[in-house]
Amino acid sequence: MDITRYKFGITNSSSLVSASSYLIKSILTNVSPSASPLSLTSLPSSPLSSIVVLPPSSSSSTSPPSPLPPSEASLSGDESIDNSEASSEGIYQIPPLMIVFLTSIYLLVSLCAVIGNSMVLWIVIKSKRMRNVTNFFIANLAVADLVIASLAVPFQFPAALLQRWVLPHFMCSLCPTAQVVSVNVSIFTLVAISLDRHQAVTRPLATRMYKKSALFIIAFIWLISLLLATPTFVAWEVRYVWSTESSNYTEPFCDTSSVSSDFWRHYNHFLVALQYFIPLFVISFAYIHMAVILSEVDATTAKRNDYMRALQNKRRVIKMLFIVVALFAICWLPFQLYNILQEIYPSINEYKYINVIWFSCHWLSMSNSCYNPFIYAIYGERFKAEFVARFRICRVLRKCMVTDDKSTNGLTYSFTGRKFADTSLYKKSIGSSAAAE
Repeated sequence: MDITRYKFGITNSSSLVSASSYLIKSILTNVSPSASPLSLTSLPSSPLSSIVVLPPSSSSSTSPPSPLPPSEASLSGDESIDNSEASSEGIYQIPPLMIVFLTSIYLLVSLCAVIGNSMVLWIVIKSKRMRNVTNFFIANLAVADLVIASLAVPFQFPAALLQRWVLPHFMCSLCPTAQVVSVNVSIFTLVAISLDRHQAVTRPLATRMYKKSALFIIAFIWLISLLLATPTFVAWEVRYVWSTESSNYTEPFCDTSSVSSDFWRHYNHFLVALQYFIPLFVISFAYIHMAVILSEVDATTAKRNDYMRALQNKRRVIKMLFIVVALFAICWLPFQLYNILQEIYPSINEYKYINVIWFSCHWLSMSNSCYNPFIYAIYGERFKAEFVARFRICRVLRKCMVTDDKSTNGLTYSFTGRKFADTSLYKKSIGSSAAAE
């Protein structure tokens, strides 16, 4: 099976929109009917630093394990390449139409994540009512998702698809580092939120976390995340290897061949444990304990309206945050399992559709960055009210008066021109939610 590598670059690309449009245009114009469909045979080995990895060869023991089998031959040193002997038989060749589809869904994830998380940040920054400890952590989650959407998703996908590094060289280390940092920040922030909610439920009369304390914790999370990503920044680099089409020129690849394979394997195992399994165990324990406590409300106490209102608000907030955690766990689980299995059973990389499986798992993990704003808008009453207040669907709503009597917990949204009418019911709901948090 011949491996078709498309010789077009996006060396000055700075956004997924330009990269993706160029990619689609090049595919549609350069792929002839007789050309073999694109086959992906070297993909990122790390679940948390996924940029194209030069596939290891039998003569290269320093290369980290690759999720897919060796591409065609050794691409290091001055060895010539024999395409007839090095072809990877049996690996599914991805057709151009599927490439267009993959590009489109990656573009959709990036755009939704940037727009949605920017809206969340804008609401927390502009609304004084939204500046509490929980929302500070939610804003930190939005920042982490913005990092993935702007640095990881747009640039690593074209590199994996084209099988060569087509961006400025400094981004070879920047992109995987940004992804490791953002995943660290996301999961550590979810742990902080679960512990804060756990204290609010189990010790309601205890002193709550101050805003300054929350900001200090956020700064500490970023510092730890950066330190944990230092090996990633040092390891990834661009190196030139002989082309698989001709031995007369070289191509740039972004890989970790400068570090030993044993170190890189242990480092990835450490990240998987620290970024997924250990935090999710802590979070699961906290939310299960909270659920047990909230289900054992004394019948006499439950008759107090003020207590029940605060309790319902707590349950609603906890439900929203639990969905955020559950989606994180679901989206990242397939990719994490794949990266564990491909080291225990390397033979899975010989499966015919392994490249399709890899892209499916990778896209699912990246898509987690765009879901949270929708969860806040659906389950968070305060975020829902702020979304309605600050963002108009169309200009018509600015010119006419629209009253929506959807009385979710007594809320009434009222539009008068450009101004949002803060009704007493709205203020009361915000106050009760604030008391609950």
